[in-house]
Amino acid sequence: MQAEGALPVDSVGNPWSGGYVYNSGNLVLDLMYNLMLESTGCLQKCRMYEMTANKAARSTISYRIVREQAPEGVPMEISPERLEEFAPGLDTDLMELIQQTAEMAMADIDATFGKMK
Repeated sequence: MQAEGALPVDSVGNPWSGGYVYNSGNLVLDLMYNLMLESTGCLQKCRMYEMTANKAARSTISYRIVREQAPEGVPMEISPERLEEFAPGLDTDLMELIQQTAEMAMADIDATFGKMK
């Protein structure tokens, strides 16, 4: 009898090949490239937040900015799971925290890269 566990395949059954994994052969360069991608993602979220006046979009984007900045492994006693996770606009206290965190992140970015026009 053969085990039928999970296999490293995509949704249509093609085996994983690693062909989409970027590797320059220089570990330090690859780590710096990854850092640049991570930093750029945060910067783009902050820019999108500033570019829209849509309340739902700002609410969602600011929530993602806050979640991205949270340290990994935060104990559940400090940050319990909230039912508003997928609808952050329902909790006014949470929205205020998100807004403050987004403004702090934008202030850091403005100080580093200059104010966005």
